[in-house]
Amino acid sequence: MAKTKTKAAPAVKIVRVPAAPIAKRSGGRRRGARVEGGKGLMAELMVAAALGWAQRAGMLARIPTLGVLGIEGTLAVGGYLWSRNGGPPLAAQLGRVAGIVAANHLGRTGITTSTTVGADYDD
Repeated sequence: MAKTKTKAAPAVKIVRVPAAPIAKRSGGRRRGARVEGGKGLMAELMVAAALGWAQRAGMLARIPTLGVLGIEGTLAVGGYLWSRNGGPPLAAQLGRVAGIVAANHLGRTGITTSTTVGADYDD
């Protein structure tokens, strides 16, 4: 009998599906782009009401002020610095509301501080 050549099994071809293209990232991380409203606005209104109540009750007269900034300006700077150094979100809202009240007082009366401690600001 003659020897016959045996054929080896055909090589297995591995078929791979090409990977999906990597999604292009647009821009990077966005900071500070949040929409105010709803919960944030309500909290700021409550802070403004509490600030007005404390002013009417004479509690703001006990707060030491920073020179020409006045009481509201001092609260605005304090709230800003506190929020930037690990304070709660309420500190940022306090700084924002106090800054608005200070700007209102400056525009209404033309001065930043009252001449007497605890004076009524409705000049």
